[in-house]
Amino acid sequence: MMKKIYSLLIAVTTILSFSSCESWINDAVTSPNVISEGDMNKPEYFGTNDNGTFVFGPNISSILNKAIDLYSPLYMYVGAMSDEISAPSSPNSLIYRDLSQDNLNVHDGSLRGIWTSAQSLYSMSNLMLGYANQTDWSSSDEMVKNNAFWYCNFYKGMALYNLAAYFNAEVDKTKAPYIYMSGEKVANSAIYQQAIDALKASLKYADATQKRISNTALVRVMVMSGLKDGVAIYADNMMIANDLDITVSHELQDNTFFSAMGENSRDAMVNQTFVDALASLAETNHNPTAINTANGAIIQTRFGQYSPQVIVSYVEAEMLRAELILDGEISGDFTETLNRVNRYYDKTGASEVTSVSMTKENLIHYRRVFLSWYGQRMLDERRFQLSGEGEMNFQDRVWQYIAIDDIEYAN
Repeated sequence: MMKKIYSLLIAVTTILSFSSCESWINDAVTSPNVISEGDMNKPEYFGTNDNGTFVFGPNISSILNKAIDLYSPLYMYVGAMSDEISAPSSPNSLIYRDLSQDNLNVHDGSLRGIWTSAQSLYSMSNLMLGYANQTDWSSSDEMVKNNAFWYCNFYKGMALYNLAAYFNAEVDKTKAPYIYMSGEKVANSAIYQQAIDALKASLKYADATQKRISNTALVRVMVMSGLKDGVAIYADNMMIANDLDITVSHELQDNTFFSAMGENSRDAMVNQTFVDALASLAETNHNPTAINTANGAIIQTRFGQYSPQVIVSYVEAEMLRAELILDGEISGDFTETLNRVNRYYDKTGASEVTSVSMTKENLIHYRRVFLSWYGQRMLDERRFQLSGEGEMNFQDRVWQYIAIDDIEYAN
């Protein structure tokens, strides 16, 4: 059911090309292909309107490429930190084994890489937002202007959310987590609020579909952070069933999921307890698996070589709606909300249930089987105080956040 709503343009490299040979010969002549820093605040570098379709310019494509760098390894690592992914008996890559067994060294460079990617996504989206604010939009297409501000604010909000949700420079679990940003120690709670502010700002420029996407992301951040003041307003306009998922593509670089969990992989596999939790046809349709006959490891076949990473989806909107009903934040039918997810993946209706007790346990099960590959299982285990169903109880783990203390303290 995963679909791609936007494709990254390879044209970035064409637009941001090196100066021509002519300029090498004669320094007084500048190639028209060269972009200087002062040019970045021109409308055409954010995008163009091609008969009603927004085409990314290099400014927006730069943001989306940073998102690829972040999401591709992030979901894989947090899956190993929770109960979705484990390592075979003789893995080629030790990081998945060490994560799943809670034996990772804090100095592991792989985790530094995704911390850097999260910071880079924030920096790039914030930088481009600054350029957008400096741009003279008076003679530009309104569609281009609105998309420029929507993408910059949306991805700024998602970058901040990921920093607050996954990273923590304070390894002492008894103390409040913080992130080192812009030369200061900033509490995770404050970064969540910045993410909320950025996503709210994106709503000002969103078209009808983008409004539903921003609202869904906004409700997620508000629910995950506990900063739920006014959440019902945004929950009323989340994604609907025919909205395509917001994704980042892997087509321009290596796919971490493919290399780590592909056919005959010796890096990582699906945890047996996760497979055992799949009961209905809807759940198995969403989580197709195959047995690697070479070593018996279960691999996730949902992620192929060019599969996208889901950032925000309609299914998550329904999961958020069910949680808000359970918490009394909004009114609605808890069972029908979950059945909409069942029907989404099983059109036969065989997976529908006549009644589901409105309990946290049932919500957790549905979130687990339908949102795990979105990187959210670790967050659920932490906020719901779950014991976990992996190799060890999650609440006993050191790695409830990704600690980057060796980098952040050094600053």
